Amino acid sequence: SRLRNIEEAEDTLPSVTLLGILPGLPPNPTDPEEAETTAHAVHRIRTLLQIGPHTETGRVFSVTSPMPGDGKTSLTMALGMSFSGSGAKTLLIDCDVFQDGLSQRMCSDQNMRVCQALRRNGRVSDEKLQEAMCRANAESRGIGEMLVEMGAIAEGDLRDAIPGRSLGLLDVLDGESLDACIVPCGRSNLWVLPSGSNEFRDSSRLAPTSLNRLFEHAREVFDIVMVDTGPVSGSLEATQVAVNVDGVVMVISRGGSRPQVEQAVRHLTSLGARLSGVVFNRAQDDDMQRMSHTYGSRSGMRSGGGGVEGEGASRTYADGCAAIARTFAGGRVGGGNGHTNGKDEPGHA
Repeated sequence: SRLRNIEEAEDTLPSVTLLGILPGLPPNPTDPEEAETTAHAVHRIRTLLQIGPHTETGRVFSVTSPMPGDGKTSLTMALGMSFSGSGAKTLLIDCDVFQDGLSQRMCSDQNMRVCQALRRNGRVSDEKLQEAMCRANAESRGIGEMLVEMGAIAEGDLRDAIPGRSLGLLDVLDGESLDACIVPCGRSNLWVLPSGSNEFRDSSRLAPTSLNRLFEHAREVFDIVMVDTGPVSGSLEATQVAVNVDGVVMVISRGGSRPQVEQAVRHLTSLGARLSGVVFNRAQDDDMQRMSHTYGSRSGMRSGGGGVEGEGASRTYADGCAAIARTFAGGRVGGGNGHTNGKDEPGHA
């Protein structure tokens, strides 16, 4: 049987917290109302994670799903933007070793290589790299070209800096420093640890001890860490990560198989993983309206955190909503259209 609405999802998982729901169709980022509806849903999920159990130590979360295509990568990106927008220094980790959809959608491999090289040799500040990455993503250009245009580096420095490949998660697990492998995303407070371009993508290298060591180090440097893993079904890394993080967010979607959802939850809980809750994706309008009535209007949520005053602040708020909406329409964090060489999850990923 298939999940048709939020009531069936709650009946299927009566003891699991419902963190929130996401709309059925990818939102139009240029439509302020659609963008705000999507952003509001994401901010609510983020808030529940912040006030949930183990809030003092719960800073590392994994995002997974029962099957591919449920929308975990888009939610990871959107939550990263929500956490970073609230002032939390946030790291996104691409631990979906074989698909690396998060890495593909954050920025191009070339931009990652340039950022990592320039950070290692200290030629460009992190602030300049964030600014350049934002502009490069928005205009679908290379960050090296943008840095030259900004006067941050010379063309000769750029040619000397580019290494043979980008570094990432597997390099950190092999002993490379975390700082050498992270990349700015073009938004304040938001960083990514990509999967890397290591041609030997072997999930057997993800040992629990090395993962735990990575997460402990990340806790010291970042306020929040979000880990995008493969789906529970057919993914070794989803299980290994789940038992080493502070909480697991599971994305289920309308049309998904009830038995597979139940099996995924049963599998993780049997291993002792802390399931923070589920997010119901691709909800229909009736479900969205029900949640709106239950938890209040969007405008109420917007004014709850101190309000949005003035034209500049309103524009910043609207831009933030549009950026979050873009993640569900296949876009990149810093802007642009999110070309990913066909490696994204299909549709509303």
